[in-house]
Amino acid sequence: MSIEAYSNLAFVRCYRSTVQLRIHKWPVRSDLVILIIPAFGFRKVVQVKLRPAVKVVPSSARSRYLGGVGTDCFLNSAFVQPCATSCLTGIPFGEVAMGVLDIDLTQIPEGKSSTFLWRGKPIFVRHRTPEQIEASEAVELNKLKDPEYDHQRVKRPEWLVVFASCTHLGCVPVSNAGQYGGYFCPCHGSHFDLSGRIRRGPAPTNLGVPPYYFVGDDTVRIGKSE
Repeated sequence: MSIEAYSNLAFVRCYRSTVQLRIHKWPVRSDLVILIIPAFGFRKVVQVKLRPAVKVVPSSARSRYLGGVGTDCFLNSAFVQPCATSCLTGIPFGEVAMGVLDIDLTQIPEGKSSTFLWRGKPIFVRHRTPEQIEASEAVELNKLKDPEYDHQRVKRPEWLVVFASCTHLGCVPVSNAGQYGGYFCPCHGSHFDLSGRIRRGPAPTNLGVPPYYFVGDDTVRIGKSE
Protein backbone atom coordinates (compact mmCIF):
# COMPACT_ATOMS: atom_id res chain seq x y z
CA MET A 1 0.00 0.00 0.00
CA SER A 2 1.14 3.58 -0.61
CA ILE A 3 -0.06 7.14 -0.18
CA GLU A 4 0.81 9.73 -2.80
CA ALA A 5 0.11 13.19 -1.41
CA TYR A 6 -0.05 16.66 -2.93
CA SER A 7 -1.09 20.09 -1.69
CA ASN A 8 -4.47 19.02 -0.33
CA LEU A 9 -5.18 15.53 -1.67
CA ALA A 10 -3.92 12.05 -0.87
CA PHE A 11 -4.30 9.08 -3.19
CA VAL A 12 -4.37 5.89 -1.13
CA ARG A 13 -3.57 2.80 -3.21
CA CYS A 14 -4.90 -0.37 -1.62
CA TYR A 15 -5.50 -3.79 -3.15
CA ARG A 16 -5.05 -2.58 -6.75
CA SER A 17 -7.52 0.24 -6.29
CA THR A 18 -7.08 3.86 -5.33
CA VAL A 19 -9.19 6.16 -3.21
CA GLN A 20 -8.85 9.92 -3.05
CA LEU A 21 -8.97 11.55 0.39
CA ARG A 22 -8.64 15.20 1.24
CA ILE A 23 -5.71 16.10 3.48
CA HIS A 24 -6.88 18.11 6.45
CA LYS A 25 -3.43 18.92 7.79
CA TRP A 26 0.21 17.94 7.40
CA PRO A 27 1.67 17.41 10.89
CA VAL A 28 5.35 17.81 11.69
CA ARG A 29 5.95 14.09 12.24
CA SER A 30 6.60 12.08 9.11
CA ASP A 31 4.69 9.03 10.36
CA LEU A 32 1.43 10.91 10.95
CA VAL A 33 -1.05 12.34 8.49
CA ILE A 34 -4.47 13.85 9.13
CA LEU A 35 -7.08 12.87 6.56
CA ILE A 36 -10.77 13.48 6.02
CA ILE A 37 -12.39 10.06 5.63
CA PRO A 38 -15.99 10.08 4.34
CA ALA A 39 -17.59 6.94 5.71
CA PHE A 40 -20.92 5.72 7.03
CA GLY A 41 -22.75 8.79 5.76
CA PHE A 42 -20.62 11.51 7.32
CA ARG A 43 -17.13 12.98 7.11
CA LYS A 44 -14.62 12.48 9.87
CA VAL A 45 -11.28 14.20 10.40
CA VAL A 46 -8.85 11.62 11.73
CA GLN A 47 -5.18 11.58 12.62
CA VAL A 48 -3.64 8.36 11.38
CA LYS A 49 -0.39 6.87 12.61
CA LEU A 50 0.93 5.25 9.48
CA ARG A 51 1.80 1.59 9.61
CA PRO A 52 5.30 0.51 8.48
CA ALA A 53 3.99 -0.65 5.09
CA VAL A 54 2.52 2.76 4.29
CA LYS A 55 4.61 5.17 2.26
CA VAL A 56 4.01 8.91 2.15
CA VAL A 57 5.50 10.76 -0.78
CA PRO A 58 7.28 13.79 0.75
CA SER A 59 6.25 17.28 -0.26
CA SER A 60 9.46 17.86 -2.20
CA ALA A 61 8.63 14.96 -4.50
CA ARG A 62 4.88 15.49 -4.90
CA SER A 63 5.08 17.30 -8.21
CA ARG A 64 6.90 14.38 -9.82
CA TYR A 65 3.95 12.07 -9.12
CA LEU A 66 1.12 14.40 -10.04
CA GLY A 67 1.01 13.57 -13.74
CA GLY A 68 0.73 9.82 -13.33
CA VAL A 69 -1.96 9.56 -10.66
CA GLY A 70 -5.72 9.48 -11.02
CA THR A 71 -6.57 7.03 -13.80
CA ASP A 72 -7.47 4.35 -11.28
CA CYS A 73 -9.16 6.65 -8.76
CA PHE A 74 -12.65 6.00 -7.43
CA LEU A 75 -14.29 8.46 -5.05
CA ASN A 76 -15.98 6.95 -2.00
CA SER A 77 -16.39 3.54 -3.60
CA ALA A 78 -18.36 1.12 -1.44
CA PHE A 79 -15.40 -1.27 -1.58
CA VAL A 80 -12.39 1.00 -1.84
CA GLN A 81 -13.33 3.34 1.00
CA PRO A 82 -13.50 0.66 3.72
CA CYS A 83 -10.46 -0.99 2.17
CA ALA A 84 -8.37 2.19 2.41
CA THR A 85 -9.59 2.85 5.93
CA SER A 86 -8.60 -0.69 6.89
CA CYS A 87 -5.11 -0.29 5.42
CA LEU A 88 -4.58 3.05 7.14
CA THR A 89 -5.80 2.12 10.58
CA GLY A 90 -5.09 -1.59 10.84
CA ILE A 91 -8.74 -2.40 11.62
CA PRO A 92 -9.72 -5.60 9.75
CA PHE A 93 -11.47 -4.88 6.46
CA GLY A 94 -14.58 -6.82 7.46
CA GLU A 95 -15.01 -4.73 10.61
CA VAL A 96 -14.69 -1.46 8.69
CA ALA A 97 -17.09 -2.54 5.95
CA MET A 98 -19.69 -3.91 8.38
CA GLY A 99 -19.28 -1.15 10.93
CA VAL A 100 -18.41 -3.43 13.83
CA LEU A 101 -15.60 -3.16 16.34
CA ASP A 102 -14.23 -6.01 18.46
CA ILE A 103 -12.69 -4.98 21.79
CA ASP A 104 -10.36 -7.21 23.80
CA LEU A 105 -11.69 -6.91 27.35
CA THR A 106 -8.56 -8.43 28.88
CA GLN A 107 -6.82 -5.11 28.17
CA ILE A 108 -9.13 -3.17 30.51
CA PRO A 109 -8.22 -3.63 34.21
CA GLU A 110 -10.91 -3.77 36.85
CA GLY A 111 -11.92 -0.28 37.93
CA LYS A 112 -10.73 1.35 34.70
CA SER A 113 -12.56 2.90 31.75
CA SER A 114 -11.13 2.88 28.21
CA THR A 115 -12.21 4.86 25.15
CA PHE A 116 -12.61 3.43 21.65
CA LEU A 117 -13.80 4.76 18.30
CA TRP A 118 -16.72 3.15 16.47
CA ARG A 119 -18.11 4.71 13.28
CA GLY A 120 -16.40 7.94 14.21
CA LYS A 121 -18.10 8.01 17.62
CA PRO A 122 -16.22 7.58 20.91
CA ILE A 123 -17.28 4.70 23.13
CA PHE A 124 -16.57 4.18 26.83
CA VAL A 125 -16.01 0.60 28.03
CA ARG A 126 -15.72 0.39 31.81
CA HIS A 127 -14.68 -2.64 33.85
CA ARG A 128 -16.65 -2.13 37.04
CA THR A 129 -15.62 -3.41 40.44
CA PRO A 130 -18.06 -5.30 42.72
CA GLU A 131 -18.36 -2.15 44.85
CA GLN A 132 -19.20 -0.03 41.80
CA ILE A 133 -21.80 -2.53 40.66
CA GLU A 134 -23.42 -2.57 44.10
CA ALA A 135 -23.48 1.24 44.27
CA SER A 136 -25.01 1.52 40.79
CA GLU A 137 -27.72 -1.03 41.54
CA ALA A 138 -28.64 0.67 44.81
CA VAL A 139 -29.60 4.03 43.24
CA GLU A 140 -33.30 4.83 43.59
CA LEU A 141 -35.17 5.82 40.43
CA ASN A 142 -36.76 8.88 42.04
CA LYS A 143 -33.28 10.40 42.33
CA LEU A 144 -32.66 10.23 38.58
CA LYS A 145 -33.46 12.81 35.91
CA ASP A 146 -33.68 10.06 33.27
CA PRO A 147 -34.83 7.04 35.32
CA GLU A 148 -33.23 3.73 34.37
CA TYR A 149 -32.25 0.77 36.50
CA ASP A 150 -28.64 -0.26 36.23
CA HIS A 151 -29.57 -3.70 34.87
CA GLN A 152 -31.39 -1.99 31.99
CA ARG A 153 -28.14 -0.40 30.84
CA VAL A 154 -25.71 -3.32 31.02
CA LYS A 155 -25.62 -6.88 29.67
CA ARG A 156 -23.05 -8.04 32.19
CA PRO A 157 -22.85 -6.26 35.55
CA GLU A 158 -19.07 -5.86 35.41
CA TRP A 159 -19.07 -4.19 31.97
CA LEU A 160 -20.56 -0.80 31.09
CA VAL A 161 -20.61 0.12 27.38
CA VAL A 162 -21.88 3.62 26.52
CA PHE A 163 -21.38 6.41 24.02
CA ALA A 164 -18.69 8.83 25.19
CA SER A 165 -20.70 11.86 24.15
CA CYS A 166 -22.50 14.14 26.57
CA THR A 167 -26.20 14.31 25.77
CA HIS A 168 -26.19 18.06 26.29
CA LEU A 169 -24.02 19.37 23.44
CA GLY A 170 -21.89 16.39 22.52
CA CYS A 171 -18.65 17.02 24.42
CA VAL A 172 -16.58 14.00 25.46
CA PRO A 173 -16.78 13.54 29.25
CA VAL A 174 -13.79 12.82 31.48
CA SER A 175 -13.60 9.31 32.96
CA ASN A 176 -13.42 8.67 36.72
CA ALA A 177 -14.44 12.22 37.49
CA GLY A 178 -17.35 14.18 38.86
CA GLN A 179 -19.34 13.86 42.05
CA TYR A 180 -20.52 10.33 41.27
CA GLY A 181 -17.24 8.75 40.21
CA GLY A 182 -18.32 7.96 36.67
CA TYR A 183 -17.95 10.66 34.03
CA PHE A 184 -17.83 14.44 34.10
CA CYS A 185 -18.45 16.74 31.14
CA PRO A 186 -15.97 19.65 31.36
CA CYS A 187 -17.91 21.78 28.89
CA HIS A 188 -20.99 22.55 30.98
CA GLY A 189 -20.66 20.51 34.16
CA SER A 190 -22.82 17.43 33.70
CA HIS A 191 -22.12 14.58 36.13
CA PHE A 192 -22.77 10.94 35.18
CA ASP A 193 -22.61 8.00 37.55
CA LEU A 194 -20.95 4.59 37.14
CA SER A 195 -23.91 3.46 35.05
CA GLY A 196 -23.62 6.44 32.71
CA ARG A 197 -26.79 8.03 34.10
CA ILE A 198 -27.11 11.80 34.35
CA ARG A 199 -27.12 12.84 37.99
CA ARG A 200 -26.42 16.56 37.89
CA GLY A 201 -26.03 19.28 35.28
CA PRO A 202 -27.71 20.34 32.02
CA ALA A 203 -27.54 17.01 30.14
CA PRO A 204 -31.17 15.93 29.58
CA THR A 205 -30.64 12.17 29.27
CA ASN A 206 -28.27 9.37 30.20
CA LEU A 207 -25.28 8.45 28.06
CA GLY A 208 -26.55 6.37 25.17
CA VAL A 209 -25.90 2.65 24.83
CA PRO A 210 -24.67 1.41 21.43
CA PRO A 211 -25.69 -1.94 19.96
CA TYR A 212 -23.31 -4.60 21.21
CA TYR A 213 -22.96 -8.17 22.41
CA PHE A 214 -20.31 -10.34 24.00
CA VAL A 215 -18.30 -12.85 22.00
CA GLY A 216 -17.16 -15.36 24.58
CA ASP A 217 -15.77 -14.13 27.88
CA ASP A 218 -13.09 -11.74 26.68
CA THR A 219 -14.48 -9.84 23.67
CA VAL A 220 -17.27 -7.34 23.15
CA ARG A 221 -18.49 -6.57 19.62
CA ILE A 222 -19.75 -3.03 19.09
CA GLY A 223 -22.11 -2.35 16.20
CA LYS A 224 -24.45 -5.32 16.25
CA SER A 225 -26.96 -6.81 18.65
CA GLU A 226 -26.79 -10.55 19.14
